[in-house]
Amino acid sequence: MAKSPINYEDNVTNSQNTVKTDFGEFKQEYFGSVYTEGVNSNGDTQKYPVGANIYMTFKADPAKVDNARQFGFINQAYSTIKSTSTSPVQPYLAEPGHKDFATTDKTVIDQFPGMNNPLYATDTKSKKGEGNDIAGYKTKFPVHHAKKHGAETVSGIIKNRKWAGHGEFGKEYKEGSKPVSKAATFQDTPHNLEYDTYHTLENNFESAILSFSGSDAGMYYGSVHWGFKVTEKTEEADPTDPSKKIKKRVIDGTSIELKSGGKPTAAFLKSVKAWNESKTNVASRKDIIQIPDHAAKISVDKTPLFVTEADIDLAKSTELSKDTPCMTFESKVLGKDQKSYDRVRVEIGGKAMMGWVPSSNIIIRQ
Repeated sequence: MAKSPINYEDNVTNSQNTVKTDFGEFKQEYFGSVYTEGVNSNGDTQKYPVGANIYMTFKADPAKVDNARQFGFINQAYSTIKSTSTSPVQPYLAEPGHKDFATTDKTVIDQFPGMNNPLYATDTKSKKGEGNDIAGYKTKFPVHHAKKHGAETVSGIIKNRKWAGHGEFGKEYKEGSKPVSKAATFQDTPHNLEYDTYHTLENNFESAILSFSGSDAGMYYGSVHWGFKVTEKTEEADPTDPSKKIKKRVIDGTSIELKSGGKPTAAFLKSVKAWNESKTNVASRKDIIQIPDHAAKISVDKTPLFVTEADIDLAKSTELSKDTPCMTFESKVLGKDQKSYDRVRVEIGGKAMMGWVPSSNIIIRQ
């Protein structure tokens, strides 16, 4: 019997794209499909699309950015699936553990369950010991060319992966008069190996840039949307046997496009809220690092910073000067006087500190 044709159509071309925000520029260095190999009804090996491989960077504009000692990617994911051509579209979660920090409509901060830091390129084992600090983690997996490093596949299953690694944080500030500049990088290969169990799979992402160290800490520098869709289609006839119909899987991609010039969309921030609230609502997530709510600054000179909640009633504090930049994480009513306090991160003399300050002594910048 003659071999059937490979039922695989790839519409995700290797493309580059540039998107400007109010604070800098996203650059899509690479965007292409990835696939696995399966066996058709004739016993022939065929390609099946299962996802995409993207590599992008963000370069901050020094004319628009004040002092960003570190900034990086935070990713939000939203996926849908159709079991058959007549099935309704259903949202789904790529990882079962995502349910612990997903919204009601199953949008989620795109981070592996068990990872404490929401910044995309961080690793659980690379904490620097600076406490519950979003900037206290390193990036250990820079982006590299997969083939040059002998890693064209992921676990021997995903084929045609051009780029590997997670990424690195970026920088944009001056050390005296000397500029320090580095683009943030990001690489991802979202995919679903259960290609024979669905009719349509669609993955959408909003990738945002957050500054989290320096006087710009808490500022968002914009976001982009990208994604891909895998669809099962039926051709009218198998060229090798006109009495048969053959199925074909088609992958289409959406290159990066502007989503927000600064602060991300309401849908993204809804996922941020779900991530943050899981610290209280899910016992296994009590050690996670929350995503800052706002960039802010201290509005009153000699504002007290209380390192712990107990320090409030003990009047044990450090004083902060007016206009000290900070980022806020959450608000609570605390102390014997039951006043509102915000948990903040500040940098004083190159040292990071976290604690509680009176909410009335803060001005929100974003």
